[in-house]
Amino acid sequence: MTTAETLYSGTVTDIVALVEACDFPSDAYVLIERQPKTLVADDGRQNLLRFAYLKDGIGEADLNIAAYTSGRVFHRDFELRWEQDAVTVGKTRVVYIGLDRTLPENLKPKATLHHEGRGRNYYLFGELLSKDRLTEMGLEAEEGLYAETRVPRLLRYPRLDRERQPQRLQLVAREYNHPELGPMYRFLGLIPAKE
Repeated sequence: MTTAETLYSGTVTDIVALVEACDFPSDAYVLIERQPKTLVADDGRQNLLRFAYLKDGIGEADLNIAAYTSGRVFHRDFELRWEQDAVTVGKTRVVYIGLDRTLPENLKPKATLHHEGRGRNYYLFGELLSKDRLTEMGLEAEEGLYAETRVPRLLRYPRLDRERQPQRLQLVAREYNHPELGPMYRFLGLIPAKE
């Protein structure tokens, strides 16, 4: 059974106001990335990429989405992604893919996308650090940190379970192939990786 979703696009000047106006569910995920224009010291690397829940607050000092170069808010029903326009200062290009919903009028419908309902799962980098390992590293107060030798910093992923965070995580994505626009994808959520 195929399902239809709508692709909207446009530009905005205030990404925080747009996300707030969309009234997304609080259990949606936020993934934001900052492309620095200068050399970043070791202690600054940790916040170049943030992955959290929308309920963690998009206007907070360390999760201020306006301070990041690009990002996305995603949920099983939709994804809103954005990137600052490198040419026009103060403008942000935005794309929404998902179930039809009321969006601000500067986002215009561009296409209908069809999918079969299945998603593809992709492993995220890192394995959960044990409490003993965190203590050895002097990080006993922090939980839910993942490490990967190929990545020069610790990884923080949103908690999926209050009792036990999975050893590895997978990102679920949906792929589309529009006859005119070509292949596209959007993120749906996180799941524990099969152990």
